[in-house]
Amino acid sequence: MAKSADTGRGGWPQYLAPDGQPIRLDIGSRSSTSYGEAGLRTQRERQMKRFFLLGISGLAIAACAPQQPTPPTATMPPPSYAAGSPPATTTFYDGTYIGSFTQNMSASGSGCPNFPVAPALTINNGVARFAALDITYQGYVTPQGDVTMQSPAGQTLTGHIDPQYVLRGQTTGRCVYDAVWQRKGAPGGPKPGT
Repeated sequence: MAKSADTGRGGWPQYLAPDGQPIRLDIGSRSSTSYGEAGLRTQRERQMKRFFLLGISGLAIAACAPQQPTPPTATMPPPSYAAGSPPATTTFYDGTYIGSFTQNMSASGSGCPNFPVAPALTINNGVARFAALDITYQGYVTPQGDVTMQSPAGQTLTGHIDPQYVLRGQTTGRCVYDAVWQRKGAPGGPKPGT
């Protein structure tokens, strides 16, 4: 504990440190004594705490601000069935496939409509596309004729194209349909221009 001593310069009381040395109390100046530096450190710490709280408050306000919506995409990229790349595809089955039969396999009371025939399905460069009930399916055709398609919401269409270019497939999701398509211009199928 510091002891009081005689008055120092200017008539101010002079205090002594435990080792007997006088303590300089230079208020408002940057003292080079270790005791004055401790006061400056405390002042800097308080200032840093204020800046920290101000910064955190700014981040909290920025996080709560409304965000800009992402711009809509013009086309949907093909779904990914394997990490990094699609399965091996082929152009052998490319063409327009006309629906020839559809059967509603959905549970009774599901509200899924009946279709006499499935809407057209196209395959271009091994990428298959099909739209029905405002749902767009997209996927791939393998060299073996296997077709796997998916909608953005997760509904699937799986099927197989036989050597006569007949595609038999099933859609699954809320509604379930079995369907048959025939490639336009294939032997026994719809003729070009129809």
